[in-house]
Amino acid sequence: RQKLIDKLDEERIVLPKRYTQSGRLRLAEPPPSGLEMFRCEHLCFSYDGKKKVLDDVGFQIVRGDKVALIGYNGLGKTTLMRIIAGTRQPTGGLAVLGHNVIPGYLSQEFAETIPPDVSVYRNAKNAIPPGMNEKNFRNLVGAFGFDENDVEKPAGVLSGGEKIRLAFLRLYLSAPNFLLLDEPTTHLDLDGRRLLQEALQKYTGTVLLVSHDIDFVRATATSILEITRDGIRKYPGGYDYYLEKKAESDGVGPKTAENRPTPPKAETAAESAAPGLSPKELRKRRAEERAKTAPRMRELKKRVETAEKKVDELQKALDAASAELFNPTPTTDFAEANRKVRTLQYEIDRYTADWEAAAGELEKLSRD
Repeated sequence: RQKLIDKLDEERIVLPKRYTQSGRLRLAEPPPSGLEMFRCEHLCFSYDGKKKVLDDVGFQIVRGDKVALIGYNGLGKTTLMRIIAGTRQPTGGLAVLGHNVIPGYLSQEFAETIPPDVSVYRNAKNAIPPGMNEKNFRNLVGAFGFDENDVEKPAGVLSGGEKIRLAFLRLYLSAPNFLLLDEPTTHLDLDGRRLLQEALQKYTGTVLLVSHDIDFVRATATSILEITRDGIRKYPGGYDYYLEKKAESDGVGPKTAENRPTPPKAETAAESAAPGLSPKELRKRRAEERAKTAPRMRELKKRVETAEKKVDELQKALDAASAELFNPTPTTDFAEANRKVRTLQYEIDRYTADWEAAAGELEKLSRD
């Protein structure tokens, strides 16, 4: 029996330090709240009083929603999160939290919510709920991977992974029922991302998250809030549902028996516009129509070819970047690797959307 114990001890010792001391990301049971978690009407925000970052925004989030806020950079996703968290006030319109709603904000800028010159211990202590004794508090600090050598460190000297664990420790201690997570996977390795993903899937509270990690969004979000220059639209389904509805609205969805276009008739636009034309005049009219659309079709064909080539190149780069995360070395920078993966996924989505738009228009011109 002692030999078996010694063998187990030896096996534990060879595990990398970041696994044995990484702690465990967990979420506290959310306290009860009303049905409506957040509502905004005609919401506006401007930093300088001139240019509006958000304009006439309106939507509602209800209890139990797990919403992913997606959209291009610069459209106000982080600003909107800050308004909901209460760190910014709208410059116009209405923004209200529901009854007994307790927001818990994890900012992608750690210094925004975690003072860098304050120790780990004090940062965590500031989030402690009333009635928690010191022993339980220290046990929780240890459960999130901080030992006696870490607790007196200023938060500003922590690694990216340590900072995200401290942020989630503070969230656990404050026990919110409305999580606001801005790029929560940035500093996590694959094991940490998996733990967070599982925790969010089991979480019974409400979540609003911003992430460029498509796989993470697909696994955790139950509805999508898309922000564009035209405003905000909510899709009451997961990420794949969102893609399906976007494709349908763009007119490039899959061709099923129900929505497949009927075969074009022999009659062309020229024929329908002038049924009395002679065959020679019809041929001339058709040639004129082709001449008008030819430059646009050449442009669309070039866009389709360019997009296909870029998607292929980006996918190869994404495979290589993902391999770095799946096979890390002691010097792997997880923040940089995750950032690279998110950027590549974003670019693939962008070129795919351009391909779909160009291919759809090209198909329509070819039919006409």
